[in-house]
Amino acid sequence: PNAGNVYVYHSNANSYYSYANTISVGSAAYDQFGYTVKSTSDASQVIVSAPYETVNGKSAAGAVYVYDRSVETFVANGTTYTTRYSINTNTVRVTANGNLIPSTAYTVPTANTVVFTSAPVINTLVQIETNKFQKLQRLTAAMPTSGAAFGSTADISGNDADVYIASPGYSIPGYHSGIVYRYVNQGRSEEHTSE
Repeated sequence: PNAGNVYVYHSNANSYYSYANTISVGSAAYDQFGYTVKSTSDASQVIVSAPYETVNGKSAAGAVYVYDRSVETFVANGTTYTTRYSINTNTVRVTANGNLIPSTAYTVPTANTVVFTSAPVINTLVQIETNKFQKLQRLTAAMPTSGAAFGSTADISGNDADVYIASPGYSIPGYHSGIVYRYVNQGRSEEHTSE
């Protein structure tokens, strides 16, 4: 119980519908994976916390996972009718120069193949979004401690450059105030505490 999962939904004009597989890491009971979920402004990356995950034998030390949504880009050469992408799924969203291509303009006959009814115009920037999320990184405290609950709160800065992760159960001798980690540039971290 309480292992946790994250479900991804996409909106159309009036409602939400499931648009990707469940994001999961095979969490153990009581990890509470999905306690906090945040995405970058373009939803290309998602952070998911599991604040009660055991780390290096320390119970409830906590972890945060960074996922990347698969978006593959190519420049149309004017003759390509069939395009292959690497993620094995039949659920895609296709854009050309940032504009959504209606699903009537292409088919997905097999997983990882898009067939256009007519070739995209030469030099058009075409993006195939599979909305499959792949784990990029698992973040933990540099020195995990039992009960630290790393990931109780997590957020992404407005410019998508920094990730902030709270660990309210972390204590420093003489203080019991918790700690906030700031991750920048692919995992380099800085620690900030309050008294």
